[in-house]
Amino acid sequence: MKDSATMLIERVAKQVENVTNGKVSSAVAIANSDRKLVEMGLSSLNYLRLVNALEIEFGVFFDFEDDTEPPLTVKEISDYLANAGAGVE
Repeated sequence: MKDSATMLIERVAKQVENVTNGKVSSAVAIANSDRKLVEMGLSSLNYLRLVNALEIEFGVFFDFEDDTEPPLTVKEISDYLANAGAGVE
């Protein structure tokens, strides 16, 4: 059985595939989970769509008002979701 961290990465990667209309597959996003999304071809608009989709899917708000750097990789986004209490079922 997969652990929750792996399942979160897979769900984030699936959303990456969705917001890029398949330009970046979920397999590529998983294999490059420590690589910045922009390096994989995501535009700033794709990133905003990704954040919006994840907020809806997980009921978690991404707060970009504070001074911390936003999560920019699949792994960082998955960690952010886990720290915000997002779970996988």
